[in-house]
Amino acid sequence: MISGLMDDSFSGLEAKIKEKFKLFTGVRPQEEDQKLFDRLVAMCFEEALVFLAENLGEEGMKNLTEEVDRQETEEEKVKKIGEYMGRIENGGIRLGARLETFLDNLLTAAMDNTGGTNG
Repeated sequence: MISGLMDDSFSGLEAKIKEKFKLFTGVRPQEEDQKLFDRLVAMCFEEALVFLAENLGEEGMKNLTEEVDRQETEEEKVKKIGEYMGRIENGGIRLGARLETFLDNLLTAAMDNTGGTNG
């Protein structure tokens, strides 16, 4: 679902996640990498929803939620979310930058928790 949301913000996001977290490189079992990848994608989607809420306001989010709930397929839901993203000035670019920073912070936190940094 996430890769179809917006071209500007999610273009290459899955590849960035795989590269940044060294997923599917043979370091860990495939199943472990898949679980981690799925979790990271879900976290990015949640961050995108926070971005929408911050930029659309309470009424905008209420309208978006109602319209998404009326859609029958995942594709239609994603399209509707994309329409609302288009209402935010430079929304795709801003969300893309936000997600890049979000992933960087997750990676830094993961490295700090495993002793993977020299700090």
